[in-house]
Amino acid sequence: MTVAVQFKLYDANGALLGTFWSNEGTLDVGLSTNLMYDWTASLGKYSVSAQAWYDSDGNGSLDAAGMKVKSFGFSVVP
Repeated sequence: MTVAVQFKLYDANGALLGTFWSNEGTLDVGLSTNLMYDWTASLGKYSVSAQAWYDSDGNGSLDAAGMKVKSFGFSVVP
């Protein structure tokens, strides 16, 4: 199955900075894969929500969102 992750990035005030997509990968039941997106951050605090999307009907299009959303934060300091 083809999968990717949608990342939504927010600044310290909660304003959406952008929506970014990871690379696509192939995932079989019971296995894992690494999906990522490289982004260069400026100084500050950020929060991120990440949600998997997958090709539910095998037509090559990511058309179904995973049920879980993972949230995390990070800071870039001098």
